[in-house]
Parts: sequence; structure tokens; C-alpha cells
Amino acid sequence: MSYPAIQVDCPSLKIILAISKSMPQGLTFESILNLFLEDILLSYPFENLVNERLIYFKDGKWFASKRGRLLSIFFSNYRR
Repeated sequence: MSYPAIQVDCPSLKIILAISKSMPQGLTFESILNLFLEDILLSYPFENLVNERLIYFKDGKWFASKRGRLLSIFFSNYRR
């Protein structure tokens, strides 16, 4: 009922691993932010949603497909 963690990097784990590897000097906040490239955080989920036909792009905007809307209704009700 949640996004499979194995499909993408876990942000918390990625941060702690990076900080551990940088010891003893540590990391700046900017260095930590650089760990999370836009293509890793956004491209994969968008690609996955498009491939599953849950969203689509039209006239410069993203829309939920009928399947996507049904899935969002299901999860909204489930999480209540």
C-alpha cells in the first residue's frame, strides 16, 4: 500500500551513508542537497507513473488519467 522502497533510494539512508563516508570532516548542508539530483527524485517516479498510464502530459501540463484518479480516490479513502 505504499511506494516500494526498493525501487528508489531511501533519502535517510543515503544521507547517513554519505555523512559516514565523509568522516571525520563531515558534510555541509549544500553537499547533502547535491546528493539528491532532480533526475533521481523526480524522473523515475514520473517515468513510472507514465508507463503505468496513471498520468499524462498534454499542452504543457500533467494530468491524472482515469486510472490515476481512481487510484488516488482509493488511496485517499484507504488512508482515512
